[in-house]
Amino acid sequence: LSQHLSIASSMAFVMATRTASLLRCTSTVALRWSSLGARSHSLGCRAPLAASDLERASRGVGSRSGLCARYVPCAVSNSQSQVSGNRSVCCKATKRGGKRGKDDYSSATAPATAQRAPRAVRAVPLQVLAVAKAGTPAVESLAGDYGTKLKRYCKFTETLLRPNPKNTRVPAEQRAAEGERVLKAVSPRDRLVVLDERGRDMTSEELADLIAEAGDASAASVIFAIGGPYGHPPEVRQRADDVVRLSKMVLNHQIARLVLLEQMYRAWTILRGEPYHH
Repeated sequence: LSQHLSIASSMAFVMATRTASLLRCTSTVALRWSSLGARSHSLGCRAPLAASDLERASRGVGSRSGLCARYVPCAVSNSQSQVSGNRSVCCKATKRGGKRGKDDYSSATAPATAQRAPRAVRAVPLQVLAVAKAGTPAVESLAGDYGTKLKRYCKFTETLLRPNPKNTRVPAEQRAAEGERVLKAVSPRDRLVVLDERGRDMTSEELADLIAEAGDASAASVIFAIGGPYGHPPEVRQRADDVVRLSKMVLNHQIARLVLLEQMYRAWTILRGEPYHH
């Protein structure tokens, strides 16, 4: 009888020890999980942690959110966390003392840039009016390519005005003579956009809006004027509806012409919602 009592007491002691150890493990997992949950909220994660992840974390298995016992979330500011709908974009999680694996990152991904929706726009004619000589064959070929592309959307013409028509050596007189020819080619119903290094900066989207607004306002055409080597005279700038610049740097006439043509084509692809512009 005493022998059986001794065995029973030993078994009871072992069971009590294992129960206490199990309780300690459970409390440790609960504390770790609560700290991870608080840390996930501090990282800007709005989505609540799944209940099934508690069991997976106790077994050391990587959870969907990447916040398990084997991973440590990196420190990022709230401004770096992005939320798209019900999916939270958390920071990357890195393994302790190891390379990054497939489970080291959150399953949520940053939202892609939405493509601009097509807009109903009147096909207002576009014209480039440049005070410049004809470019090299390579420039003329590329300019012709963009001109052909633009004609898919609207009527497009390009006019090159001869620089220094009076053959004067005085820059002010040369600029005035070139300005007279530019103004003769512009009618009162045209929207004149003068390109000048002192003009305002404009994005591709803003250029698309400018063309759309000109169409909505029933403008006869939109004319983009590129000045001569000394720029535009004050009379042209006063007549201009918009004064913009392609760059803060001074561009060669041939380069400025190609950049303008490409941006005009890009503007129409934006208005049509085509994938050329990202």
